[in-house]
Amino acid sequence: MLEGGRPGWCGLPPCVTMPGRRTGKPRIDAGPTGPSGSLRATEHGVKSAPEEKEMPPRARGPLSESFRVLILAAAALAASLGLPLSSPASDGVLVYRIVPERSTVRFDVDATGHTVHGATQRVGGEVRFDPENLSREARVSFRVQAATLDTGNKTRDKKMRTSHLETEKFPEIEYDSSKVEALAPSLREGESQELKLTGQLSLHGVKRSLSFPVRAARHGAELRVSGQTVLKMTDYSIPLPKFLFFTVKDEVKVSFEVTAVPGTGS
Repeated sequence: MLEGGRPGWCGLPPCVTMPGRRTGKPRIDAGPTGPSGSLRATEHGVKSAPEEKEMPPRARGPLSESFRVLILAAAALAASLGLPLSSPASDGVLVYRIVPERSTVRFDVDATGHTVHGATQRVGGEVRFDPENLSREARVSFRVQAATLDTGNKTRDKKMRTSHLETEKFPEIEYDSSKVEALAPSLREGESQELKLTGQLSLHGVKRSLSFPVRAARHGAELRVSGQTVLKMTDYSIPLPKFLFFTVKDEVKVSFEVTAVPGTGS
Protein backbone atom coordinates (compact mmCIF):
# COMPACT_ATOMS: atom_id res chain seq x y z
CA MET A 1 0.00 0.00 0.00
CA LEU A 2 1.12 3.58 -0.60
CA GLU A 3 0.83 6.38 1.84
CA GLY A 4 -1.50 8.97 0.47
CA GLY A 5 0.54 10.97 -1.99
CA ARG A 6 3.23 12.28 0.38
CA PRO A 7 6.92 11.63 -0.12
CA GLY A 8 8.46 8.69 1.66
CA TRP A 9 11.36 8.83 4.19
CA CYS A 10 13.94 8.86 1.43
CA GLY A 11 12.57 12.00 -0.19
CA LEU A 12 11.67 10.06 -3.34
CA PRO A 13 8.26 8.79 -4.50
CA PRO A 14 6.25 7.12 -1.75
CA CYS A 15 7.98 4.03 -0.30
CA VAL A 16 6.40 0.62 -0.20
CA THR A 17 5.20 -0.45 3.23
CA MET A 18 4.32 -3.79 4.71
CA PRO A 19 0.60 -4.62 4.63
CA GLY A 20 -1.11 -3.53 7.79
CA ARG A 21 1.72 -1.14 8.71
CA ARG A 22 1.81 2.42 7.49
CA THR A 23 5.35 3.70 7.94
CA GLY A 24 8.11 5.33 5.92
CA LYS A 25 10.88 2.99 7.19
CA PRO A 26 12.34 0.46 4.79
CA ARG A 27 11.65 -3.20 5.11
CA ILE A 28 14.51 -5.28 6.46
CA ASP A 29 14.81 -8.80 5.15
CA ALA A 30 16.19 -11.06 7.80
CA GLY A 31 19.25 -12.89 6.71
CA PRO A 32 21.58 -15.36 8.31
CA THR A 33 24.01 -13.99 10.79
CA GLY A 34 27.04 -15.61 12.27
CA PRO A 35 30.73 -15.22 12.71
CA SER A 36 31.27 -14.57 9.03
CA GLY A 37 27.82 -13.19 8.16
CA SER A 38 27.29 -9.47 7.47
CA LEU A 39 24.43 -7.21 6.42
CA ARG A 40 24.30 -5.09 3.27
CA ALA A 41 21.80 -2.38 2.29
CA THR A 42 19.73 -2.82 -0.87
CA GLU A 43 17.00 -0.82 -2.55
CA HIS A 44 14.41 -2.95 -0.83
CA GLY A 45 16.12 -3.45 2.48
CA VAL A 46 19.23 -4.85 4.10
CA LYS A 47 20.41 -8.31 3.16
CA SER A 48 23.19 -10.40 4.54
CA ALA A 49 26.33 -10.88 2.44
CA PRO A 50 27.22 -14.47 1.52
CA GLU A 51 29.59 -16.22 3.86
CA GLU A 52 33.23 -16.63 2.77
CA LYS A 53 34.05 -20.29 2.66
CA GLU A 54 37.39 -21.39 4.12
CA MET A 55 39.47 -23.26 1.54
CA PRO A 56 40.50 -26.73 2.68
CA PRO A 57 44.26 -27.40 2.88
CA ARG A 58 45.79 -28.79 -0.30
CA ALA A 59 46.14 -32.50 -0.07
CA ARG A 60 49.54 -34.07 -0.82
CA GLY A 61 49.04 -35.99 -4.02
CA PRO A 62 51.14 -38.88 -5.35
CA LEU A 63 53.12 -36.54 -7.67
CA SER A 64 54.29 -34.18 -4.90
CA GLU A 65 55.14 -37.15 -2.66
CA SER A 66 57.23 -38.73 -5.43
CA PHE A 67 59.09 -35.45 -5.99
CA ARG A 68 59.89 -35.19 -2.29
CA VAL A 69 61.26 -38.75 -2.23
CA LEU A 70 63.37 -38.00 -5.33
CA ILE A 71 64.96 -34.93 -3.69
CA LEU A 72 65.80 -36.90 -0.53
CA ALA A 73 67.32 -39.73 -2.57
CA ALA A 74 69.49 -37.29 -4.56
CA ALA A 75 70.75 -35.66 -1.36
CA ALA A 76 71.62 -39.05 0.16
CA LEU A 77 73.51 -40.10 -2.98
CA ALA A 78 75.53 -36.86 -3.05
CA ALA A 79 76.45 -37.28 0.60
CA SER A 80 77.54 -40.92 0.09
CA LEU A 81 79.83 -39.90 -2.80
CA GLY A 82 81.32 -37.02 -0.88
CA LEU A 83 79.97 -34.48 -3.36
CA PRO A 84 78.75 -31.02 -2.37
CA LEU A 85 75.01 -30.45 -2.55
CA SER A 86 75.55 -27.15 -4.30
CA SER A 87 78.30 -25.50 -6.31
CA PRO A 88 79.69 -22.95 -5.98
CA ALA A 89 79.66 -22.64 -2.21
CA SER A 90 77.86 -19.81 -0.48
CA ASP A 91 81.06 -17.71 -0.41
CA GLY A 92 81.82 -18.51 -4.06
CA VAL A 93 84.94 -20.60 -3.28
CA LEU A 94 85.16 -24.12 -4.74
CA VAL A 95 87.05 -26.88 -2.93
CA TYR A 96 88.59 -29.88 -4.72
CA ARG A 97 90.47 -32.88 -3.34
CA ILE A 98 93.20 -34.68 -5.26
CA VAL A 99 92.39 -38.26 -6.30
CA PRO A 100 95.58 -40.36 -5.76
CA GLU A 101 94.71 -43.19 -8.17
CA ARG A 102 94.28 -40.65 -10.97
CA SER A 103 97.32 -38.54 -10.14
CA THR A 104 101.07 -39.02 -10.67
CA VAL A 105 104.25 -37.25 -9.56
CA ARG A 106 107.39 -38.04 -11.60
CA PHE A 107 111.05 -37.14 -11.33
CA ASP A 108 114.00 -37.47 -13.71
CA VAL A 109 117.66 -37.13 -12.78
CA ASP A 110 120.62 -37.46 -15.10
CA ALA A 111 123.42 -39.81 -14.16
CA THR A 112 126.56 -40.93 -15.93
CA GLY A 113 125.46 -42.58 -19.17
CA HIS A 114 121.76 -42.75 -18.37
CA THR A 115 118.75 -41.03 -16.81
CA VAL A 116 116.98 -42.29 -13.71
CA HIS A 117 113.18 -42.10 -13.82
CA GLY A 118 110.95 -42.34 -10.78
CA ALA A 119 107.27 -41.88 -9.97
CA THR A 120 104.54 -42.29 -7.35
CA GLN A 121 100.77 -42.09 -7.15
CA ARG A 122 100.69 -41.60 -3.40
CA VAL A 123 99.87 -37.93 -3.71
CA GLY A 124 97.08 -36.05 -1.94
CA GLY A 125 96.05 -32.51 -1.26
CA GLU A 126 93.49 -29.83 -1.88
CA VAL A 127 92.78 -26.97 -4.30
CA ARG A 128 90.63 -23.94 -3.43
CA PHE A 129 89.65 -21.07 -5.71
CA ASP A 130 86.90 -18.68 -6.69
CA PRO A 131 86.05 -19.48 -10.34
CA GLU A 132 85.05 -15.86 -10.97
CA ASN A 133 88.06 -14.28 -9.24
CA LEU A 134 91.29 -16.29 -9.06
CA SER A 135 93.05 -13.53 -7.12
CA ARG A 136 90.73 -14.26 -4.16
CA GLU A 137 91.12 -17.26 -1.82
CA ALA A 138 93.16 -19.35 -4.30
CA ARG A 139 95.31 -21.98 -2.55
CA VAL A 140 96.99 -25.24 -3.56
CA SER A 141 98.50 -27.93 -1.32
CA PHE A 142 100.26 -31.21 -2.22
CA ARG A 143 101.38 -34.14 -0.08
CA VAL A 144 103.63 -36.92 -1.42
CA GLN A 145 104.59 -40.04 0.53
CA ALA A 146 108.37 -40.04 0.06
CA ALA A 147 108.76 -43.78 0.74
CA THR A 148 106.57 -44.61 -2.27
CA LEU A 149 108.90 -43.01 -4.85
CA ASP A 150 109.83 -45.87 -7.17
CA THR A 151 112.59 -46.02 -9.82
CA GLY A 152 111.99 -49.64 -10.80
CA ASN A 153 115.17 -50.89 -9.11
CA LYS A 154 114.67 -52.25 -5.59
CA THR A 155 118.32 -51.91 -4.54
CA ARG A 156 118.50 -48.34 -5.76
CA ASP A 157 115.14 -47.47 -4.21
CA LYS A 158 116.19 -48.81 -0.82
CA LYS A 159 119.39 -46.73 -0.86
CA MET A 160 117.49 -43.63 -2.06
CA ARG A 161 114.94 -43.92 0.76
CA THR A 162 117.37 -44.71 3.57
CA SER A 163 120.57 -42.80 2.72
CA HIS A 164 119.28 -39.81 0.75
CA LEU A 165 115.63 -38.98 1.42
CA GLU A 166 115.64 -40.55 4.93
CA THR A 167 111.94 -41.33 4.59
CA GLU A 168 111.55 -42.73 8.11
CA LYS A 169 112.60 -39.38 9.52
CA PHE A 170 110.93 -37.24 6.82
CA PRO A 171 107.96 -39.29 5.53
CA GLU A 172 106.22 -36.54 3.53
CA ILE A 173 107.15 -34.07 0.83
CA GLU A 174 104.83 -31.06 1.20
CA TYR A 175 104.00 -28.00 -0.83
CA ASP A 176 101.67 -25.18 0.24
CA SER A 177 101.04 -22.18 -1.98
CA SER A 178 100.93 -18.66 -0.59
CA LYS A 179 100.21 -16.89 -3.87
CA VAL A 180 98.47 -17.79 -7.12
CA GLU A 181 98.90 -15.58 -10.18
CA ALA A 182 96.71 -16.02 -13.26
CA LEU A 183 96.85 -14.61 -16.78
CA ALA A 184 93.04 -14.35 -16.85
CA PRO A 185 90.79 -13.62 -13.85
CA SER A 186 88.45 -16.64 -14.03
CA LEU A 187 88.40 -20.44 -14.27
CA ARG A 188 84.85 -21.45 -15.15
CA GLU A 189 83.64 -24.89 -16.18
CA GLY A 190 85.10 -25.80 -19.56
CA GLU A 191 87.92 -23.25 -19.28
CA SER A 192 91.69 -23.74 -18.89
CA GLN A 193 94.12 -21.33 -17.33
CA GLU A 194 97.86 -20.70 -17.05
CA LEU A 195 98.89 -20.03 -13.45
CA LYS A 196 102.01 -19.35 -11.44
CA LEU A 197 102.23 -20.83 -7.96
CA THR A 198 104.45 -19.42 -5.22
CA GLY A 199 104.77 -21.19 -1.91
CA GLN A 200 106.85 -23.30 0.44
CA LEU A 201 108.28 -26.72 -0.39
CA SER A 202 109.23 -28.90 2.56
CA LEU A 203 111.64 -31.69 1.55
CA HIS A 204 114.06 -33.71 3.67
CA GLY A 205 113.41 -31.43 6.67
CA VAL A 206 114.24 -28.24 4.73
CA LYS A 207 111.62 -25.65 3.81
CA ARG A 208 112.31 -23.29 0.91
CA SER A 209 110.31 -20.88 -1.24
CA LEU A 210 109.45 -22.27 -4.68
CA SER A 211 107.63 -20.78 -7.68
CA PHE A 212 106.65 -22.65 -10.86
CA PRO A 213 104.06 -22.50 -13.67
CA VAL A 214 101.04 -24.81 -13.85
CA ARG A 215 98.11 -25.36 -16.15
CA ALA A 216 94.64 -25.88 -14.72
CA ALA A 217 91.58 -27.05 -16.66
CA ARG A 218 88.00 -27.79 -15.63
CA HIS A 219 86.23 -30.66 -17.36
CA GLY A 220 82.73 -31.22 -16.00
CA ALA A 221 83.06 -31.86 -12.28
CA GLU A 222 86.82 -32.55 -12.54
CA LEU A 223 89.79 -30.24 -12.13
CA ARG A 224 93.08 -31.24 -13.79
CA VAL A 225 96.34 -29.55 -12.84
CA SER A 226 99.75 -30.19 -14.42
CA GLY A 227 103.14 -28.56 -14.10
CA GLN A 228 106.86 -29.02 -13.69
CA THR A 229 109.83 -27.50 -11.94
CA VAL A 230 113.52 -28.14 -11.28
CA LEU A 231 114.99 -28.77 -7.83
CA LYS A 232 118.55 -29.05 -6.57
CA MET A 233 119.18 -31.84 -4.09
CA THR A 234 121.86 -29.80 -2.33
CA ASP A 235 119.28 -27.05 -1.62
CA TYR A 236 117.50 -29.57 0.58
CA SER A 237 120.57 -31.13 2.20
CA ILE A 238 120.19 -34.36 0.19
CA PRO A 239 123.54 -36.08 -0.43
CA LEU A 240 124.28 -36.69 -4.11
CA PRO A 241 124.07 -40.40 -4.90
CA LYS A 242 127.35 -41.99 -6.04
CA PHE A 243 128.18 -45.56 -6.98
CA LEU A 244 131.63 -46.48 -8.26
CA PHE A 245 132.13 -44.47 -11.46
CA PHE A 246 128.47 -43.39 -11.65
CA THR A 247 127.57 -39.94 -10.42
CA VAL A 248 124.22 -38.24 -10.34
CA LYS A 249 123.71 -34.60 -11.24
CA ASP A 250 122.40 -32.17 -8.63
CA GLU A 251 119.35 -31.05 -10.61
CA VAL A 252 116.13 -33.07 -10.50
CA LYS A 253 113.28 -32.42 -12.92
CA VAL A 254 109.91 -32.86 -11.18
CA SER A 255 106.59 -33.02 -13.05
CA PHE A 256 103.06 -33.82 -11.98
CA GLU A 257 99.59 -34.43 -13.34
CA VAL A 258 96.78 -34.52 -10.80
CA THR A 259 93.01 -34.91 -11.03
CA ALA A 260 90.78 -33.43 -8.37
CA VAL A 261 87.06 -33.70 -7.68
CA PRO A 262 84.72 -31.65 -5.44
CA GLY A 263 85.37 -32.31 -1.76
CA THR A 264 87.95 -31.70 0.95
CA GLY A 265 91.28 -33.45 1.05
CA SER A 266 93.48 -34.58 3.91
